[in-house]
Amino acid sequence: TCCCRSADRPLSPTPTEIAAHCPEPGREPVYRSAVLVTLSDRDLSPLERQYLERLAEALGLDPARAAGIRDQMLANLTA
Repeated sequence: TCCCRSADRPLSPTPTEIAAHCPEPGREPVYRSAVLVTLSDRDLSPLERQYLERLAEALGLDPARAAGIRDQMLANLTA
């Protein structure tokens, strides 16, 4: 059974659950993938931004590095 599925919880894993299953060398690519998913509509809502901040923290990424990745990917999509 997946750690993120139960009758009283949403199907999406939490940032902490994601980080718990993510080895150190793969953490930045996981963050980049999450950014890409949130930017699929070429917009970043306040709720999506908050989720990405929580994910970066759970993954142990430097906040400035995570923000730079997010902002660069957003700029590339909207250019």
